[in-house]
Amino acid sequence: KLHSDMLDKVLSATLRFYDTTPIGRIMNRFSKDMETVDQNMAPVVMFLLYSFFSTASVIFVISIVMPQFLVAGAFIAVMYIVIGAYYIAASRDLKRLESVSRSPIYAAFGETIIGVSTIRAFGAEKRLMKRILRLVDNNNRPFIFNWACNRWLHTRVDIS
Repeated sequence: KLHSDMLDKVLSATLRFYDTTPIGRIMNRFSKDMETVDQNMAPVVMFLLYSFFSTASVIFVISIVMPQFLVAGAFIAVMYIVIGAYYIAASRDLKRLESVSRSPIYAAFGETIIGVSTIRAFGAEKRLMKRILRLVDNNNRPFIFNWACNRWLHTRVDIS
Protein backbone atom coordinates (compact mmCIF):
# COMPACT_ATOMS: atom_id res chain seq x y z
CA LYS A 1 0.00 0.00 0.00
CA LEU A 2 2.71 2.47 0.99
CA HIS A 3 4.81 1.63 -2.07
CA SER A 4 1.89 1.95 -4.48
CA ASP A 5 0.84 5.27 -2.93
CA MET A 6 4.38 6.57 -3.26
CA LEU A 7 4.58 5.36 -6.85
CA ASP A 8 1.28 7.07 -7.68
CA LYS A 9 2.55 10.34 -6.22
CA VAL A 10 5.83 10.17 -8.13
CA LEU A 11 4.16 9.25 -11.41
CA SER A 12 1.63 12.05 -11.08
CA ALA A 13 4.22 14.64 -10.02
CA THR A 14 4.74 17.80 -11.99
CA LEU A 15 7.71 18.37 -14.26
CA ARG A 16 9.06 20.85 -11.73
CA PHE A 17 9.42 17.98 -9.25
CA TYR A 18 11.59 16.04 -11.71
CA ASP A 19 13.65 19.14 -12.47
CA THR A 20 14.39 19.87 -8.82
CA THR A 21 14.67 16.33 -7.42
CA PRO A 22 17.71 14.28 -8.41
CA ILE A 23 16.96 10.82 -9.75
CA GLY A 24 19.20 9.33 -7.07
CA ARG A 25 16.99 10.75 -4.34
CA ILE A 26 13.90 9.21 -5.91
CA MET A 27 15.67 5.86 -6.26
CA ASN A 28 16.84 6.15 -2.66
CA ARG A 29 13.27 6.61 -1.46
CA PHE A 30 12.08 3.57 -3.36
CA SER A 31 14.96 1.34 -2.32
CA LYS A 32 16.49 2.04 1.08
CA ASP A 33 13.56 3.82 2.69
CA MET A 34 11.10 1.15 1.60
CA GLU A 35 13.52 -1.55 2.75
CA THR A 36 13.64 0.09 6.15
CA VAL A 37 9.87 0.14 6.41
CA ASP A 38 9.42 -3.38 5.08
CA GLN A 39 12.19 -5.21 6.90
CA ASN A 40 13.20 -3.22 9.97
CA MET A 41 9.95 -1.87 11.36
CA ALA A 42 8.38 -5.15 12.49
CA PRO A 43 11.35 -6.34 14.58
CA VAL A 44 11.81 -2.87 16.06
CA VAL A 45 8.15 -2.64 17.08
CA MET A 46 8.26 -6.14 18.55
CA PHE A 47 11.40 -5.29 20.53
CA LEU A 48 9.82 -2.03 21.70
CA LEU A 49 6.69 -3.79 22.95
CA TYR A 50 8.72 -6.53 24.63
CA SER A 51 10.99 -3.99 26.32
CA PHE A 52 8.09 -1.82 27.42
CA PHE A 53 6.10 -4.64 28.98
CA SER A 54 9.10 -6.28 30.63
CA THR A 55 10.27 -2.94 32.07
CA ALA A 56 6.77 -2.06 33.24
CA SER A 57 6.35 -5.43 34.94
CA VAL A 58 9.74 -5.16 36.68
CA ILE A 59 8.96 -1.63 37.90
CA PHE A 60 5.54 -2.79 39.09
CA VAL A 61 6.96 -5.71 41.09
CA ILE A 62 9.77 -3.63 42.59
CA SER A 63 7.32 -0.86 43.51
CA ILE A 64 5.08 -3.30 45.34
CA VAL A 65 7.98 -4.80 47.28
CA MET A 66 9.79 -1.51 47.93
CA PRO A 67 7.75 1.68 47.30
CA GLN A 68 10.77 3.91 48.04
CA PHE A 69 12.13 2.83 44.69
CA LEU A 70 9.65 5.12 42.93
CA VAL A 71 11.52 8.23 44.15
CA ALA A 72 14.87 7.04 42.84
CA GLY A 73 13.18 5.54 39.79
CA ALA A 74 11.70 8.91 38.85
CA PHE A 75 15.14 10.54 39.02
CA ILE A 76 16.67 7.76 36.92
CA ALA A 77 13.84 7.99 34.39
CA VAL A 78 14.38 11.75 33.97
CA MET A 79 18.10 11.17 33.51
CA TYR A 80 17.48 8.54 30.83
CA ILE A 81 14.99 10.80 29.06
CA VAL A 82 17.54 13.63 28.90
CA ILE A 83 20.27 11.31 27.62
CA GLY A 84 17.85 9.81 25.10
CA ALA A 85 16.84 13.25 23.83
CA TYR A 86 20.48 14.08 23.06
CA TYR A 87 20.94 10.77 21.30
CA ILE A 88 17.75 10.94 19.25
CA ALA A 89 18.50 14.45 17.98
CA ALA A 90 22.01 13.52 16.87
CA SER A 91 21.02 10.14 15.48
CA ARG A 92 18.15 11.57 13.45
CA ASP A 93 20.42 14.15 11.82
CA LEU A 94 23.11 11.58 11.09
CA LYS A 95 20.59 9.20 9.52
CA ARG A 96 19.27 12.06 7.40
CA LEU A 97 22.81 12.90 6.29
CA GLU A 98 23.42 9.26 5.43
CA SER A 99 20.23 9.13 3.38
CA VAL A 100 21.05 12.37 1.56
CA SER A 101 24.58 11.20 0.79
CA ARG A 102 23.27 7.90 -0.57
CA SER A 103 21.30 9.58 -3.37
CA PRO A 104 24.36 10.66 -5.40
CA ILE A 105 25.61 7.07 -5.32
CA TYR A 106 22.39 5.85 -6.91
CA ALA A 107 22.52 8.66 -9.46
CA ALA A 108 26.16 7.91 -10.33
CA PHE A 109 25.41 4.21 -10.63
CA GLY A 110 22.48 4.88 -12.95
CA GLU A 111 24.55 7.25 -15.06
CA THR A 112 27.35 4.70 -15.22
CA ILE A 113 25.04 1.95 -16.42
CA ILE A 114 23.61 4.22 -19.10
CA GLY A 115 26.99 5.49 -20.29
CA VAL A 116 29.19 2.44 -19.85
CA SER A 117 30.14 2.28 -23.53
CA THR A 118 31.15 5.95 -23.56
CA ILE A 119 33.14 5.53 -20.36
CA ARG A 120 35.05 2.62 -21.84
CA ALA A 121 35.56 4.39 -25.15
CA PHE A 122 37.24 7.36 -23.47
CA GLY A 123 39.12 5.25 -20.91
CA ALA A 124 37.52 7.03 -17.97
CA GLU A 125 37.11 3.95 -15.79
CA LYS A 126 39.67 5.00 -13.17
CA ARG A 127 38.33 8.54 -12.93
CA LEU A 128 34.78 7.26 -12.56
CA MET A 129 35.84 4.65 -10.02
CA LYS A 130 37.55 7.35 -7.93
CA ARG A 131 34.38 9.45 -8.08
CA ILE A 132 32.18 6.56 -6.97
CA LEU A 133 34.57 5.58 -4.18
CA ARG A 134 34.58 9.20 -2.99
CA LEU A 135 30.77 9.15 -2.96
CA VAL A 136 30.79 5.90 -0.99
CA ASP A 137 33.27 7.39 1.49
CA ASN A 138 31.03 10.43 1.88
CA ASN A 139 28.12 8.08 2.53
CA ASN A 140 30.05 6.06 5.11
CA ARG A 141 31.02 9.08 7.23
CA PRO A 142 27.55 9.66 8.71
CA PHE A 143 27.20 5.90 9.28
CA ILE A 144 30.45 5.80 11.25
CA PHE A 145 29.46 8.86 13.27
CA ASN A 146 26.05 7.31 13.91
CA TRP A 147 27.77 4.17 15.16
CA ALA A 148 29.95 6.32 17.44
CA CYS A 149 26.83 8.11 18.66
CA ASN A 150 25.29 4.73 19.41
CA ARG A 151 28.39 3.76 21.40
CA TRP A 152 28.12 7.08 23.28
CA LEU A 153 24.56 6.22 24.26
CA HIS A 154 25.59 2.73 25.30
CA THR A 155 28.34 4.13 27.51
CA ARG A 156 26.04 6.70 29.11
CA VAL A 157 23.35 4.12 29.78
CA ASP A 158 25.87 1.74 31.34
CA ILE A 159 27.27 4.49 33.57
CA SER A 160 23.85 5.64 34.74
